[in-house]
Amino acid sequence: MLLLACANVGNLLIARAAMRQREIATRLSIGASRPRIVRQLLTESLVLASIAASLGVGIAYILPPYVLTHAVDYPINLRVTPDAVVLVFSIALSVVACIAVGLAPSLHASRAGLIGAVKEAGAMSRLRLRSVLLSTQVAASVVLLVAAGLMVRGLQHAYTVNPGFPTAALSVVSFDLPAQGYDTARKRALILDLRSALDSLPDFKRYGLARTAPFANAHWFAGVRFPSEDKNTAVETQEIGGQYFDVLGLALLAGRDFGPSDVDARAVLVNETLARRHFGSTNPIGRAIVMGTKPSEIVGIVKDAYTTGLEAIEPLIYQPVSGFEMPRLVIRDLSEADRQAIAVAAAGLDPRIHVHAEPLSAQLDRYLSPARTAAALAGILGLLALGLTCVGMFGVFAYLVRQRTQEIGVRMALGARSRQIIAMVVASGGRSVLMGLVLGLLASAVLSQGMQSLLYGLSRLDVRAYAGACVVVVISAAAATWIPARRAIRLDPVKALRCD
Repeated sequence: MLLLACANVGNLLIARAAMRQREIATRLSIGASRPRIVRQLLTESLVLASIAASLGVGIAYILPPYVLTHAVDYPINLRVTPDAVVLVFSIALSVVACIAVGLAPSLHASRAGLIGAVKEAGAMSRLRLRSVLLSTQVAASVVLLVAAGLMVRGLQHAYTVNPGFPTAALSVVSFDLPAQGYDTARKRALILDLRSALDSLPDFKRYGLARTAPFANAHWFAGVRFPSEDKNTAVETQEIGGQYFDVLGLALLAGRDFGPSDVDARAVLVNETLARRHFGSTNPIGRAIVMGTKPSEIVGIVKDAYTTGLEAIEPLIYQPVSGFEMPRLVIRDLSEADRQAIAVAAAGLDPRIHVHAEPLSAQLDRYLSPARTAAALAGILGLLALGLTCVGMFGVFAYLVRQRTQEIGVRMALGARSRQIIAMVVASGGRSVLMGLVLGLLASAVLSQGMQSLLYGLSRLDVRAYAGACVVVVISAAAATWIPARRAIRLDPVKALRCD
């Protein structure tokens, strides 16, 4: 956004310098040196940058706290107002922006010869510089628009991904334990007592236990050494129990499920991706892997599913519930009566336990919340960038019409039609727009590599996102061209030929 703003202001300063060529030529003719002219123009740019920076810092004190307050429904203990470091950085950035924006137009304006300046020579050179700045603006806006399009498309794709289990039918029940009095041994005892209480309930549906429910944005990893490898590999782990696989509908492809004695025996199950990636065509059932310092035996292979996230299916190791963390219940078709029965069973074990139940779809919405926020932010930045680019395009096309007034008058006097004049205006500035569009698409293809985690399996070269950005830029360019083009075809040939 700063780059876009600098390019836009640079375009405006070039136009302003072109209008002041007679003044600058007069100053040079009466003895003013070129460095003095440059200092004068840079000082004017510094005043402009100082006003803008002060306004920006003022907004920075107000806007972020307001956005955070209204974006979430819980208090955030985070300082978001600028401190001394941010203020110093803002001042330094303003100075750099001032020099970057004001130096080129200042040097350009003070370089023209006196006679050429008086006769407005060097117009084509100014136009080339403005065209370069316009291409930069278009390229930057395309990058932001493509980023916004990819994030929106990624969110749409995330809701269409089949995770491998019915999210709409599943619910998650969590237990908040008191802060004091529950070590690992007591948690294990509580888990056993809770399972016994749930199993004794009449007509209670089957349930699964999981240390982290699907899409919980909580990940546990362990260093694992496989038989064919000589170094540890970080692999995500999940502790489960009960009828977890049956509740989610995940098929056991080979081997067996956990039994009562598997916690002490250190038995594990793995998903298809891990078996394929680390064992290839070898059957992993019965093979030993080292997790930490102790060996564990693979007793089963489970069908792949997006149980930890929607980005990609990664290697996953299932372990029996250890009691280190209080597990969640995963239940299919949870009714209000079931929820009440679970709460009564938990209260019978410890009245201080708080039971919370919610559908898995709500957890999925929370999981996608950062991506929605990022998409909204990228969309806002993309629209702001497009607005700045439209101003820049309008300025270039208006400048073009002004510089070619006499030529347009001659063409009209010789019988040129309105559509030919419009085509001439559009073609002169359209090359800069087209160049910026191409550069923006190429830059987006490269920079989108860092966005893959926000796309949830969508290709970073998604055709719709790139095509949408192109369509928006082309329509905006047409809108920015319309007023200068209409002004060109409404010129009076006689007045245009008399234009000095």
